[in-house]
Amino acid sequence: MTRFCWITGIILLASGLCFGAAEKLIVSNYPEEISEPGVLVSTPLGGKLTRLMYYHIGRAESEYEINTVLENQTGVPVTLKVRSAPGGPSRDGIYAGHRSAVGFWNAKLKNQSSRVTIPPYQHVTVFSQPLRPQMVSTAVLDFETESDGEIQLKVGVVDPEFPLISLLNVPPEPYLFGEFPTISKRVEMTYRFETPVREIPIGDEPFLFDPKNGILLRGNYGMVYDLVVLAHNPFPFRRRLNLLFAPAGGIARGALLINGKIIETGFIDHKSNLAPETVYSTDIPSGGSTTLRISTFPQGGCFYPINMVLSSPSPDDSTP
Repeated sequence: MTRFCWITGIILLASGLCFGAAEKLIVSNYPEEISEPGVLVSTPLGGKLTRLMYYHIGRAESEYEINTVLENQTGVPVTLKVRSAPGGPSRDGIYAGHRSAVGFWNAKLKNQSSRVTIPPYQHVTVFSQPLRPQMVSTAVLDFETESDGEIQLKVGVVDPEFPLISLLNVPPEPYLFGEFPTISKRVEMTYRFETPVREIPIGDEPFLFDPKNGILLRGNYGMVYDLVVLAHNPFPFRRRLNLLFAPAGGIARGALLINGKIIETGFIDHKSNLAPETVYSTDIPSGGSTTLRISTFPQGGCFYPINMVLSSPSPDDSTP
């Protein structure tokens, strides 16, 4: 799949890999280009938290809609929270993916979500987005269940002129989606300035895999990386700590949550020689420590993996 930033990578945990429980990640990008109506996703929500990420380009001559519907398949009302972060429609896929990522972190920081109650055996459209010709539409949606009950998630491309029959259409190339068992990974590490550079890969192997549809999620897009870095300075002089966003070989942008503040990188491409961008810096006195809490995920329209890089200039004995 081209130009869709997905994430998974080697997680450097003191105690190994850490996966969330009762979670599900749904990714719709197969195929990336959409030319006719049809069902993109149909699957039950996870037990507690489900994340949906889609990234599609409209190749039809007319405007469609991407509708996200929740269906209560039980005889009792069910309630859940829905958080949505759209990007586009836009002719710039990198911009669309970035706006969705920034919107996701804004909504997280402000705890913005909609509370939805679905009556027995009914369905509710919780999100709708235009899919315009030659434009990218993308979104990240989180669904958090608050009560027991089976809820079916359905995402479909609908022609507004024929809404009732749109989802009955079966394209020659079937629309597939990936279904993966976790939405986040946690990385804990200590940095003592032993080496001038230390890398934390984001979107590298091992990749998430959906055995049912045979989909390998290269880049692990939609996967949130929660990094906790304890930096301790054992030297008799202060040390400068820099955190850099470093592409690993392609066009990239990032939206990061660093110690509770949203940081957006610029557009990094081959014209800038893929030079790393410093996203955070601080000075640590002799014997002092600081903790960095960093959250990010691979965003649509870019090329992942990337590296988060801890670096420090060479020690200066004259600096108190």
